[in-house]
Amino acid sequence: MATTALFVEILVIGATAEIWMTLLLMLFLNTSEINSIIGVLTTNNGMIALSATLFIAVTYNIGWVINFVAERLIKPYFQKSIRDEIFDGSSQSYSMAKYHILLNASQDLINEIVFDRHIIRIARANVLNFLLIAITVAFNFNKYAKAVTVYIIIVSLVIAVLSFFQWKTRYRAHYEKIQVIANKIKLQD
Repeated sequence: MATTALFVEILVIGATAEIWMTLLLMLFLNTSEINSIIGVLTTNNGMIALSATLFIAVTYNIGWVINFVAERLIKPYFQKSIRDEIFDGSSQSYSMAKYHILLNASQDLINEIVFDRHIIRIARANVLNFLLIAITVAFNFNKYAKAVTVYIIIVSLVIAVLSFFQWKTRYRAHYEKIQVIANKIKLQD
């Protein structure tokens, strides 16, 4: 079940990234070229199955790349400082606390921690994805109705900012939870 949840999570991240990637592609291709590509991929039944399989594989891999890039962009500025703030002065490091939990906690507790990690990854990736959606929509500004374009840019930026605060809040709570649970397990040993 955890593997399925992770698969779906990475697909969601990849599919969201494909929105801004498509908008980026639209900067270089005109509508007839895009329609031609879509026509080739959807007219032949064998090609539809191949296209769907390829699309899922590409979406999944894009999801992992976006997850990696978002982590690398956020980690040095925010992630490490939050973790260090919570675990500095603690009797054990984050790595040891996590290790004790994985060895000694109930499966329900481990599932709750894994669920937190899913939300953290999606929120972190959304910061990057929705920022890039806003940027690529801005580059396509003259192609669409200006009011709609401005609306999409504003909504995308708001989602990026809210995703950042969701990530930060959830991340802090995750580390605090890890510390509390590990300390309780340590006291029981």
